[in-house]
Order: sequence, then structure tokens, then C-alpha cells
Amino acid sequence: MLKRLNLYVVGWLLLHLIILRVLIDHEDEFPVIAGRYSLSYAGGLALIAAAGLIGAVVLARTQRIQLPRLLVRLRDQWWFLPAVFSASAALMLAVWMTPFQIFVTPVQKELLRGYATGAILTAAYVAVFWCGRDVVVPWAGWLVLGIGFGVAALVVTVHWLDRYPQLNQIDELHNWVVQWTFANTGLLGDALYRQMIPIPQPIYDSPHYILGLLLRFIGDTFWQARFARLLMACLALPFIYLVGQRMYGRRAALLAVVVAIFLLAPTAYVRPDVFVGVMLSVALYVYLRAQTTRRPWMHYLTGLTVALAGEGHPLAYRFGVAFTILYGLRWLYEMYRSRRLFIDGRIFALCLGGLTGMLIYLSIHIIPNFTQGLHFALNYSPISRTADQQVVLAQDIVLEQIAVWIRTSPFELMFVVAGVLFAIHTFNQGDRVLLALLAVSEVLMIATYGYYREFYQVHFLPVFALLAGRVLANLTTFGSNRIPAERLSNLALALVIFVVSLGIMVQNAQSSSEDTVRAEFTAIARRLKADLPRDKIIVGNENYFMEIRSLNYYGIQTVTTNQWFLVNYAGYKLWEVTRPDIFILTSEMDVPRYTDTVSIYQYMNDHHFQLARCYTETGLINARVYVREMPKGWTPDLVCHRYADQPGDAALLNWLRRWS
Repeated sequence: MLKRLNLYVVGWLLLHLIILRVLIDHEDEFPVIAGRYSLSYAGGLALIAAAGLIGAVVLARTQRIQLPRLLVRLRDQWWFLPAVFSASAALMLAVWMTPFQIFVTPVQKELLRGYATGAILTAAYVAVFWCGRDVVVPWAGWLVLGIGFGVAALVVTVHWLDRYPQLNQIDELHNWVVQWTFANTGLLGDALYRQMIPIPQPIYDSPHYILGLLLRFIGDTFWQARFARLLMACLALPFIYLVGQRMYGRRAALLAVVVAIFLLAPTAYVRPDVFVGVMLSVALYVYLRAQTTRRPWMHYLTGLTVALAGEGHPLAYRFGVAFTILYGLRWLYEMYRSRRLFIDGRIFALCLGGLTGMLIYLSIHIIPNFTQGLHFALNYSPISRTADQQVVLAQDIVLEQIAVWIRTSPFELMFVVAGVLFAIHTFNQGDRVLLALLAVSEVLMIATYGYYREFYQVHFLPVFALLAGRVLANLTTFGSNRIPAERLSNLALALVIFVVSLGIMVQNAQSSSEDTVRAEFTAIARRLKADLPRDKIIVGNENYFMEIRSLNYYGIQTVTTNQWFLVNYAGYKLWEVTRPDIFILTSEMDVPRYTDTVSIYQYMNDHHFQLARCYTETGLINARVYVREMPKGWTPDLVCHRYADQPGDAALLNWLRRWS
């Protein structure tokens, strides 16, 4: 016991030294203390240092400390527990929802908020439960907590579904257009060009087929497209529960599902990448089932489900490598333990399942047009980069991952990190599986990939949810095996954490809904839809497609990306084949990397296009409409107008203002 306490004291002091080291690298604009810090910041550092020293003393003298009599009497009052935890929730909401006034780095900001959160939870636990009586909570209490907050998070997600998360203009719109095209034409193509130009077999994720079919039945608007992807993401939830139940028990499994729902909201369902998280959840469940049998079928299914995750994104190959390493290490360990060499058929069954999944991928995406697949691989695999370039990209990937977490789910990140540390400490079978998936996948990504996107978070959905849910379920049982884990203290602390998570989620959803750029292009698109001839071929920014959904409207971006497609027609030849009648150019929004504006201007010049109108709503975006032939009733107007100001459009103008 003494050794364990000494270890906790050393760990506590080391943690505070690391925190202080990160925080001292700061300089205020108007320093007062030591020529670097303001009085408030220096006071905060002193408080953290004092907490480190006091906590070390308390940990070293835990057995000899007696509680004040006043605190003992207060604990007997029925109102004390709800009062303390209500105040704790209010303080944590203030910490996380109040704008930061100190100019610190993002890491320092999240570290300060995380430390304050830990201090508040520790103070609440000490005040109500430490060295006192704790009661066991029946399973019904955990069900009420989990189901209540899970449903509340889903309600918030669906309520702000059209606006939260904010629009990812390149990736999300591009993928939605692919699904919309399949829903309306049966062709899996990019921005409708597939129906006119023989683009080779595209490297598109197979979930587009499923989502496109679903849009035929529920509708094909932007909201319904997001809802379809959210439904697909929710398929992971029952498997996360089943995996958590086998690894850590039903209480941790229930909380893991709630954490997963909170992680879905920021970025998880904006692309078909959700399929990776779904299939990884299935693979984890099948893997755990396979450990209780020597039948090859379950191990084959493990490999197959991991390989099929690649249909959501090729980066899923990392999980296949991780599972192979797990099987290989177990094979080596069992040979060492038995002191004999033997062939383990389980790893061969796993590899055979993975090979089946790879053959499915190749037959859908590569074999129909090998040249296209090779073109894609050459541009996105590490063979297109030098070792020095990969080192620089690896650093960027690590930093971008931290930045993405800070932008999307910083509060949940704390508990994911705590879950990783807890898993390292206990290191049971479930911990080893999750840590292996995390470590191997991270190493492979920084060694082989070139960038990181927000929606890659969902690839790890079951891993993050299980790690965070497990640590939430064991907040006050760390290092204790004798006290029942289903204690009231665990439930109370989890309740506070979920209250804060829900509050942060609502605030983030409200801030995302106030998207001035999207409101601007939506208002412009509605005017364009009303004014432009419907029988003309129009090429414009994909953002306007949200309102001008038509088989005659072609997106201007991504089609001209030479890294993605090896197309039969590109640049000037592309416009010669499609023969657009109208171009809508929006320099404020078009991305040069994805838009071949040079060929567009050359084509317009050769075919005598003229600037007919310029649309705007608030002046934030100017949409210039170039036409081959002037539409009936139009006259050239080179000044950017709010065309809703025309006579007779007052009602529409008022409606647009209210909507914006």
C-alpha cells in the first residue's frame, strides 16, 4: 500500500510539473510579475503549484486525515449532494462556455480549462463522498442517465442538423452531390458530369450507393442527406455497447454509447467516413467473440469486417494492420509459453477475411479501370513524396489532430486522454486491443499519409468512445478493487460531465447556425434559381447547388482536380464537351486548387460570353453571371445588386431577411 501511495505522490507531482512547464511559456501584453505575467496569470500558476504540493501531502497522509465536523454534519443533509453538484455543473459550464480573455496558445487554453474541470470534480467528490459513506446505485439509475442524455444529445443534433456542424464546402458538398446524382440518375459520378462525359470508374466509397438509395425514399435535400449519414453513423452504437459490455461491463458500455453520440455531432456524419467507424465497431465485436472460440469462421469475419471498413475510407487499412499485429503477437506468445512451434490457423483465417475484403474493394474500384486506380495511388500514396517531405507532413498531421480536437470536442478529449492513461495503467485485454488500434493506426498515418481532415475523427469512434466511457464509469474507483463500482459518486460525477457536455453542444450548435457566408450564398442561390432559365446548362460553385438542384447544374470544383480523376476531358476540352450556356463565378468562394478558372475564362472569351448580372445579398459574396446569350427580359447590369429589391419582390425580400 505504501509503494502504491508513493507512486501516486510521484505521479501527482510529475503531472503538475508538466502542466506548469506548458503554462509558463506565456507572456502577457502588460506584464507585472517577472516581466512576463499579469497578476491574475501569475496567481493561477501559484494556485496550480499549491494544489500540486497540497495534493501530494494529502495522498501521502490519506489514512491519518480526519474530516471537519461541520462537513460531516452537512453530508447528512439531503440537499447537500444536489447543491454541491449543481454548483459544480454551473462552474464547469462557466469555465467552458465563457469566452477566454487571456491571450494564450490553444493548448494552454485547453490545459487551463481541463485543469479547472479536474479541480472542480475533485472538490465536489471530496466534499460529498471522500472518506465517507457511499451507496451502490441500481442499474436502473445508470439506464436513466445514459438513455436520458443519449436521447437529449440526439435531439440537439437533429434539431440543428442543417447547420451543425458548419458546412464543409469542399468535402461535404462534393460528397452530397455524388449521392444526389446517384439518387436521381443511378450513376455514381462527380457533380453530374458522369452523365455527359465518360469519366473512368471513380474511386468513390461504396456507402455512396447506400446513401444514394436512401435519399430516393426520404428525399434528397441537404438536410435529408445529413440525416441519412447520421443514421448510418448510429449503426455503430449497438456494437459499441456490446463491445464495451464484453470489455468493461454494461455500465461502461452504456456511458461509452453516450460519449459516442456526443462525438457524432461535430464532424462525424458529414461524409461517408462514418462507415469506417461503423465497421470498426463491428470488427471489434466480432474479434471479441472470436477469442472465445477456435472456429476459423469468426476470425475470418474479423478480417472481412476490418477490410470492408476501407469502403468508408482507404485509411482503414491501418486497423487491419493493427489486428494482424495483435494476432501475430498472441501467436508468438503462445508458442513461447508452450515451448513449441506450431501453425496458428486463426491468423490465417484473419488474413483470408482481409484478402476477401480487399478483393471486393479491387473489383469495385480498381479492376474496372486499373489506370485510374494507379493514377490515384501515385498521387496520394507515400511513393509520391520524399522522406523529408513525409517528416514535415507527419508533424503537420500531429498538430492538425490536436487542432481538430480543440475546435470540435475539447471537453470530450479530456476524458479520452484520461481513458488512454487509465488503459495503460490497468492494461487488461480490452485495454491492449484499444491501445494497439490507437498506437498502430497513429504511427501508420504519420508515416504514410499526407494530411488530416476533421472527419477522420470518426474513424476512431468506437476506440475513443470506449476509452472515455470506461474512465467515466470508474472515476472514483481508480486503484480500488474492493469497493463496488456502481457507486453513487460515479453516477453523480458522470451526471455533471454529461450536463456540461450537453451545454457545450447546444452552444456550439447555436454558434454554427450563425453562418453568415452560408446565409449569403443561400439567399443568392434562391434568387438565381428564380431568375435563371431552367433549360440552360449552368456551371457554378457547388455551394449554389444546395438550392439549384438540377441535372443541368454542374459544380465548378473538384471535377478539374487532376490528382483525383484521370478524366478523358479536362480544362478547355471539358467545356467544349459540356457546352455550358451560363457560368456563375464567385471568386470569394472558389478554391484555386480545385477550380480551373484559366480554361473557363478562355472558353468564355472564345464563345463571346458577356457579364449579364452580379448578385449579392449583403456584399459579402458577389456572384457574377456570364451568359452566352442574354436571357429573355434581361439587360446587362454590371453592378452587384440585391435583385430582390426589384418591384413586386418585397414579400420575398422580407422573408429572406428573416431567414438570414
